[in-house]
Amino acid sequence: MKTNTKLIKIICEISLCIFLLFSIIRLQEKIAIFGKDSVQVDFSVYYTTGQNLLFDFPLYKNGIIANPPIWDGLDRYVHSRYLYPPLAAIPFELIASFMTYGIAKFFWMYFSLTCLLVSIFITIRSLKLKLNFWQYLIVGIYTSWFFPLLTSLERGQIDNLTLLLAISAIALAVGKSRKEIVSGFIWTFATLVKLHIGFVAIFFILRKQWKILAGYFFGGVTIVVLTALLLGPSSVSDYIVKEFPRIAKYGEAGTSEMKLPDSYFEKYYNERNPGSTYGLEKDGQWFKGIHLSFAPNASLARFIAMRANDLNSEWQISPTLISIMLLALFLPVAYMALKKIQIENLGLSSEKEFLYWYSILMILMLFGPLTWTMNAVWIIPLSTLAVGQHPWSKDRMRTIPWVLLVVALLLAFVPDCMYLGWRDFASPSSFCKALDSSKYIFSEFFIIISIWLQVKEVKDLKNPKQTSGTPTEKPTQSYS
Repeated sequence: MKTNTKLIKIICEISLCIFLLFSIIRLQEKIAIFGKDSVQVDFSVYYTTGQNLLFDFPLYKNGIIANPPIWDGLDRYVHSRYLYPPLAAIPFELIASFMTYGIAKFFWMYFSLTCLLVSIFITIRSLKLKLNFWQYLIVGIYTSWFFPLLTSLERGQIDNLTLLLAISAIALAVGKSRKEIVSGFIWTFATLVKLHIGFVAIFFILRKQWKILAGYFFGGVTIVVLTALLLGPSSVSDYIVKEFPRIAKYGEAGTSEMKLPDSYFEKYYNERNPGSTYGLEKDGQWFKGIHLSFAPNASLARFIAMRANDLNSEWQISPTLISIMLLALFLPVAYMALKKIQIENLGLSSEKEFLYWYSILMILMLFGPLTWTMNAVWIIPLSTLAVGQHPWSKDRMRTIPWVLLVVALLLAFVPDCMYLGWRDFASPSSFCKALDSSKYIFSEFFIIISIWLQVKEVKDLKNPKQTSGTPTEKPTQSYS
């Protein structure tokens, strides 16, 4: 019997290895296509911003008016689509100075995947998960087929780097050898590349984690000083006074008065690829673009704004305003929940502390005004928890949190109706429209509930029963 069981295990692992190999080959084929043909409308912004610095063109202006044009392939407004603080453009100036756009796209995709893999291994280590070989294979397969990862690579998004910064900051703030000031410092740079992560400072105050807050403040001062030194003092004041208010109100878009005349774009296409109405030229190479259909929304704030607009087209509510209102409503709930955990648990283990801060990441995704499908890659590392603490393992999670986590992972994993060709904007199916615009929101919500059920779990101190597979240890953080 043992021999048969061992043989079945070997066959299953070989099958998983073959499927993982197939999954990686498929992903590499997608990367090759994106690198060869895709405009990569998000990475093109970063690279073009780097070129703006190289050629001394204003950072937040549309470079199609320059001679020769410095354009990202999509921007139609007077301002650029670059949304980040000025300092974030410096690394892309280096990339633009050393690499052509075609090479830089491949570099950026592989760099993004490396950031994701490192984030996964930091999560495994921080949660002290003891994964078997077959569990690593399943995590690899899940990651390779995770639909938002495909959209992130096609767009050339920065979310995998943001994830690595956030996960690193969380890992440094938990465990026996905590480095809270360093953690806060890294949180600042995560905010630099994803502005609404800045709301995390509210939770530092709620938790009275003053060292992390001090590190966060020191990081902010460092960013301001570096910006002034590298880009000039005026770049700081211009961003705060002029650019940030516009970005907070309009994002990449703007009013009709802010649009450039069509003649700029007609001239661009006629001179480079006559007959085209879409595409991008960089370093003498033409990128025709790839049409990857998907529903972009993963934000509750934007979902509410869109539904309000559906009810009345004159209601133009800012997702940023809704985001602030949602956080204002949520914070009292968070405070009371933290006080309840203080009374029942008298602190958190390092694993629960890590999960707690991971739930904050999900809250920032859920309530953030700038959360897109590509941001859902932040969910991927939690697949290690679902696989590592499944109900049939020694380190099993309780059933309800595990089911909620698995449902959330599956909702985020599957392609949406638009990608599958079941829906288009011209004739939308009401079911598909509702599913596409809300599935990531439900995923984020289920993850938050799952984590908080795990975090608030009370152990019997007289007769401890380890439901999470972690030895009882001295709490790493108690609530004040």
